[in-house]
Amino acid sequence: TEDPGTAGDQGEENWATLLRNWLPSYFHIVTKGRILSSSGKASPQVDLLVLSAAYPKILLDKKLYLAGGVVAAFECKTTLNASHVQQSVETCATIRDSVYKRDGSPYKELNSPLIYGLLAHSHSWKGDNSKPLDNISKALSVADGKFVKEPIQCLDFVCVADLATWTVHKISYFGPPYGPW
Repeated sequence: TEDPGTAGDQGEENWATLLRNWLPSYFHIVTKGRILSSSGKASPQVDLLVLSAAYPKILLDKKLYLAGGVVAAFECKTTLNASHVQQSVETCATIRDSVYKRDGSPYKELNSPLIYGLLAHSHSWKGDNSKPLDNISKALSVADGKFVKEPIQCLDFVCVADLATWTVHKISYFGPPYGPW
């Protein structure tokens, strides 16, 4: 509590260590960087990035990472609150707006090749009558309404280690059935 910056950095390292031990070793796991789009626009800072095996080794120690080589990006929080959810959804929408958009199938248009998530060790809703599941779901809904203009801009998931995980579910909808069936 006396140094939240160090606590946050340690939290990011905890998640990075988990990913380094869980993902195949050919992925590169780095902390604190910005994603550079093909147009030259840099994202806000992201806490944790997973880079592809083909990412150029000479660029691994830079803090601007080429979007085409970023497999996943994560915001990391020690104690999640509603403003963190809002900030993460906004950052995700910003990043997804700047990276290459795919077309050709509903799947490609709904899903980004770059996974984006929010990771937290715990949450701030600890009172006796608190409803952390409802609070996080509501914060996601409010943030989506404010920042998400297309389904591809949604967070892929939120994981609160001592509570639950939320994942996005996207489906194509073509309207009412055509024909007399």
